Amino acid sequence: MILNKYKSLIFFVAATFSASFIGRIVTQINKEPWYSGLCKSNITPPGWIFGIVWPVLYLLMTIAVWMAYINKPKNKETILKLYFAQLLLNASWTPIFFGMHSILGGLMIIPAMIIAISFLMKEYYPKQMTSFYLMIPYFLWCFFALFLNFRIYQLN
Repeated sequence: MILNKYKSLIFFVAATFSASFIGRIVTQINKEPWYSGLCKSNITPPGWIFGIVWPVLYLLMTIAVWMAYINKPKNKETILKLYFAQLLLNASWTPIFFGMHSILGGLMIIPAMIIAISFLMKEYYPKQMTSFYLMIPYFLWCFFALFLNFRIYQLN
């Protein structure tokens, strides 16, 4: 049983951080000089902040889904579908925004992410409260990302 717990943890870490890896590669290849030339919000953090925040958020969401998964909830299938749906949306934002240089495309993905995250959090609540709480920073950061993306859209 313990071995299965750790195998599932490795699976969730690999799946979640694959989204991060894809995003990092696409960003490195396509970000400059395009992104530097865009007008951005005055509260846009420096790039290194994103390099700290996103891995922490990926870790929190990984722990959240793993904890829910190993507790064998009745809604496990729904949790997994919602988790991977929001992860797919998350992973698609970078190729669309940075890869295709589509500000509007990126702006359209974030609300869908927020909706998927909110449905996932609803599935965690109230029986998987730790998982629910672990998702709050990610949920809030996505609203901040929506604001930043919207301001880039407005200003450009």
